[in-house]
Amino acid sequence: MSTTRREDSKPHKTFGIIVVGDSGVGKTSLMYRFCESKFITTLSVTIGVDYRAKTLHIDGEDIQLQLWDTAGSERFRHSMVPQYYRKAQAVVLVYDVTNRASFDSLVYWLDECDRKCSTNVAKILVGNKCDEKQKLVVNKSIAQIFAYQHNIPVNIQMISR
Repeated sequence: MSTTRREDSKPHKTFGIIVVGDSGVGKTSLMYRFCESKFITTLSVTIGVDYRAKTLHIDGEDIQLQLWDTAGSERFRHSMVPQYYRKAQAVVLVYDVTNRASFDSLVYWLDECDRKCSTNVAKILVGNKCDEKQKLVVNKSIAQIFAYQHNIPVNIQMISR
């Protein structure tokens, strides 16, 4: 799999992915890591929605991922434009493994997705900040139970560093 896009080609397929979760769980860091292969140590709070794109070359085909990083702050949640949810083919639900409240808020984010996304949107559960093992409060088995209960087939715990 290559992430380099040929200049003379256009992506054959485009997929919209919305990244949601509470403020401070590492959504922006996760996106920087995925799209830029870098870890950014100082980030400002996302206001509204931040957009990134990444083109993958898979099995001879260019596939563009359009990623929308959403504001997790309570004061910006209600201003989230529903069009980002409607455009999404996948939702990445991010929580901080060291912050139980961020995990508990996933019910809110799932409800938002159920109300605003298409019915067949794919869901991925991502627990971030796994490098802080001494502060861990949401272990993998708790996350697996949650994923099973909410029919989320992909459940990952990771470090965005």
